[in-house]
Amino acid sequence: MARKFFSSRAFYAPPYRAGFIKSPIQFYLGLVQDLDLSVVPLPRQLIGALRAMGQMPFNPPNVRGWVGGRSWINSATLAARRQVISTLMQPINENALNGDEQLELAAAYADGVSNFTLDNTRLAAWAALPPGERAKKLVQRFVPGIAGTELEHQLATFLERSAEHTRSEAATRAALVTLLESPNYQLC
Repeated sequence: MARKFFSSRAFYAPPYRAGFIKSPIQFYLGLVQDLDLSVVPLPRQLIGALRAMGQMPFNPPNVRGWVGGRSWINSATLAARRQVISTLMQPINENALNGDEQLELAAAYADGVSNFTLDNTRLAAWAALPPGERAKKLVQRFVPGIAGTELEHQLATFLERSAEHTRSEAATRAALVTLLESPNYQLC
């Protein structure tokens, strides 16, 4: 029955998309997946971010679980979501970590896992594209529901204007943050 349900064309029909607000865990893991990153082995930071967004893993408020929906979105949780995005866009400040966290991070590096944040080298492929094409690629990858809309056009205009004043990677990072903070990205 599950196979029939999830393989149905109706399940993937456009009218039924983007009608559900992502829970904090869905939001965080979706960001990590969309940015092609690895989950950072720093539980204190991750748990703190999830708590600020309103969902403490393995600790639901009651036996029913989390209410979800619009309760995931308010001024405090949106600020926490923005902070998570900002954290994934900046290198990890290893000097601010405690000893256990430094050991966990060192173990991850020893295992060959180091892509915990988005650095400029990973943005370089997008930054090399002309502004209009760059905006189109970013929108198609992160919020395909708004492709071809006024927001995509405004993003392209921003990238064109920024090319004169800012490094291409910095403008691309700002455009990406704008997309990830948009209401459209909060929905699944």
